[in-house]
Amino acid sequence: MKKLLAMLLISVLMVSLFVGCSSNTSGSNPTDKPTQEPAGSSTGNDNPGDSSSAPEEQDNELYTFKMFANFTPAEQSEADKSFFAAVEKANNVKIELEVPPATNYAERLQIMMAGGDYPEVVLFPGERDKILLDAVENGVVIPINQYLENAPNLMQYTYNISWDSLKFKGDDQIYGVPRTSIARADGYIVRKDWLDNLGMTIPEGGAVTKDEFVEILRAFTEDDPDGNGIDDTYGFAANSDAEGNMGPILTWPFGLNGWQKADKGPYEYMNLQFSKEHDNFKKALEFTRDLWAKGYIDPDWPVTKRETAIERFKQGINGVIGEFSGWVAQYITDMTPIFPDVELTYITGVKDDNGKVEGGSFGTGFWGLWTITSSAEKPERIISVFDWMLSDEGWPTVNYGPEGVTYNVEDGKMVATDLYAKYSWGRAILRRNNDPAFFIPLSTSEEMKPKLEKWLSTCIEQAIFSKDRGYRPPAADDPVYIDYQKTMNQAISKIIVGERPVSDWDQILDEWYKNGGEAYIQQVNDFIKSVEGQ
Repeated sequence: MKKLLAMLLISVLMVSLFVGCSSNTSGSNPTDKPTQEPAGSSTGNDNPGDSSSAPEEQDNELYTFKMFANFTPAEQSEADKSFFAAVEKANNVKIELEVPPATNYAERLQIMMAGGDYPEVVLFPGERDKILLDAVENGVVIPINQYLENAPNLMQYTYNISWDSLKFKGDDQIYGVPRTSIARADGYIVRKDWLDNLGMTIPEGGAVTKDEFVEILRAFTEDDPDGNGIDDTYGFAANSDAEGNMGPILTWPFGLNGWQKADKGPYEYMNLQFSKEHDNFKKALEFTRDLWAKGYIDPDWPVTKRETAIERFKQGINGVIGEFSGWVAQYITDMTPIFPDVELTYITGVKDDNGKVEGGSFGTGFWGLWTITSSAEKPERIISVFDWMLSDEGWPTVNYGPEGVTYNVEDGKMVATDLYAKYSWGRAILRRNNDPAFFIPLSTSEEMKPKLEKWLSTCIEQAIFSKDRGYRPPAADDPVYIDYQKTMNQAISKIIVGERPVSDWDQILDEWYKNGGEAYIQQVNDFIKSVEGQ
């Protein structure tokens, strides 16, 4: 049977080498990304679907299974070894790890799945991965519903929308454990020392209006915020995507929150970027175009990738960057050698015209999924290990590492050891969906902790999920659609830099509809209706 499955998978793999597909993965350009700016919703406490009866009696024998995973760095530290030892001891298991370098994980994953010798547990990067979907179809990846009946912690700390997104066959069967993250609508890290130099402050709640946001960018560009007497700073650290495409730097304040219930037009659900009845995207384009024309955005934006944008912020070239608030402490650590007196603060969001802040997060509340293959003799034991990790007993070990190794308790407080900084693998396996403290390192100063807690909580509260649940419709893989999507992305960049007028967006959108966009929207609507039970 394995040989037959292997031959089928090899055939699929060979075909995939000749059939291209395209997607836009820009951090700043939402074009062709209706699935990437969703966000917050219900927590997952319900049973995800019909399931068979779970094992009747506890299996106390040592169980060994292999885990194929993507951890960074790929070399296991002593702290990471101690973590797995703690997991094995608590669950009476032996975990054999296969961890390819992150740079060629996808390639190694394809080769492994095509070879027919499957580890019991495999990490896939996302729920739309073609190799994953083929493995589900061919029975290599198995459904786990019956085992989730005895996994109360997995159910409690995973979003319902995450479970829903792993029902690949149109029924209630679930084919993986989501690697949950906290759904949130992130804001912006800001140079507080620059604000102090200019006599400016962020409002108490952390949110600003669009006008206040612009004024900060203007002052950071024109008013010498670092006080060196040189015109060498800019407001916003923007970056293009992998293909060099640009996009609006603000989307959520213009109501661009992914796929939501439509208030008018022929479709029941709509991403306002693609709506002919609304001008939200056009306004977002005009807003960004104006900032670019005034010089408030880093002039290297068209050729700047995300990593470079981060470095330019840390080097003191720009004063505002879109970022997760949990990284503020790390930014300070990285910048202190260059700027010993650096101070950072956080804008939790930019208000819309009604004074409200809400925005998108992870499309389905997770970043990758753990699957169980047909090689597993005791899938229930594997699910039990995952469930233990999110339990009150296991969660502190996942979050901070093993007590006595990565931290000690002194006077009732957790104090990091030297090994704490080397601990990472356990934190990349699973997370609780309601614990912002996960993102506050033990090494964080007592002064910074309450600020981080407040920023994180605010970003969590203002998050909403896009109703498309990360769905990629078949129309997105049509060559005609793919070709025009590239044209559209280039046109958006030209509008921002002033090479085309904003009014051209209407014509660009009309052509998008004619080149596969209409089918795209209809297919997404059909999908949303199917999962919404309509």
